[in-house]
Amino acid sequence: MEPLYNVNGLMFWTEREIRLRRQFEEHFAFTMEQILLAENPAWKFIQVEAPLLTPRTEINPNYTDEDVWVQENPIDECLEKEFYQWIKDTDVYDVVDCLSKCKPDTPELLEALLEYVIDLNERLNREGDKYESHRPWVEQVFALWLDCYNKNPASLVLRPETTPGSYTYACHLLNSHSGVKPPFVVWQTGKSFRREQDQVTKNMRLKEFYQQEFQCIYTADTMNDYHAAVLDPVRKMLGEMIGLPTRIVESDRLPSYSEITMDVEAHTESFIFNKENDRWMEICSISRRTDFPQKARFQTKKKVIEKDLLVLEIAIGLCRSVYCFEQRSKS
Repeated sequence: MEPLYNVNGLMFWTEREIRLRRQFEEHFAFTMEQILLAENPAWKFIQVEAPLLTPRTEINPNYTDEDVWVQENPIDECLEKEFYQWIKDTDVYDVVDCLSKCKPDTPELLEALLEYVIDLNERLNREGDKYESHRPWVEQVFALWLDCYNKNPASLVLRPETTPGSYTYACHLLNSHSGVKPPFVVWQTGKSFRREQDQVTKNMRLKEFYQQEFQCIYTADTMNDYHAAVLDPVRKMLGEMIGLPTRIVESDRLPSYSEITMDVEAHTESFIFNKENDRWMEICSISRRTDFPQKARFQTKKKVIEKDLLVLEIAIGLCRSVYCFEQRSKS
């Protein structure tokens, strides 16, 4: 692996490393199935491949625009001019009332609204008290624009994790006639993207990287603690493949969507320098998530029963796994 673009965090992978990543993916998928089936033979496994570009509304709010790569919305200039003229010629009270009723799914409308707010603000600053009575309404319109823009499904980002696509597909399965009911796993392998700070290669803080994530969906009233049950088997699975000592530690960050997050780390530095340095690298995180967007519905003879759903998430960093294996093989 080499950053040949001379840009930190963007790697070229050799054929050997690509083959290793594929082997890891296949082994981890097979072993995860065995681990969960040993806990409950009712688990079902569905692999999916979701788009890399994801609507901004589907991304967890823990990821801000400082964390993700955001695509700018295209602007239809004719529609913008038409709307801009209407909004300038209309009483600000009517503007607010109209916009509060419209669907926030047109990027051109939102962009035109921003232009209106900027123009009105400039007039306020330039002409002072003459337009001072409009200031509270400018603030209200601007707040409305921000709310619409943040909820605009036309805004696309490069996904920071595979979870949104897996959640969307899981909801599709639950809402269709697929017959899929909890417990079931939707998993995928693919690239994710984040705005990581530039660091040396050995820290593996990549801007573009491969993840293998398992979203294991089950009802919240289950008596089985799947999170605790998989911790050591997953640690052993990773350690056996990369050939390094591994450990389980409590994560140093707990996202708002997680009740508990534990990390699997590999001990790398001692093998690189043939001496005992206390350097550990996170290669997997295991969380119990509470942010699945819908309930499960079970039809009985008399009524429909709804149950909350939890998600056991196993997120494996394939790039870091390959890196650790290669460092071990060089020692």
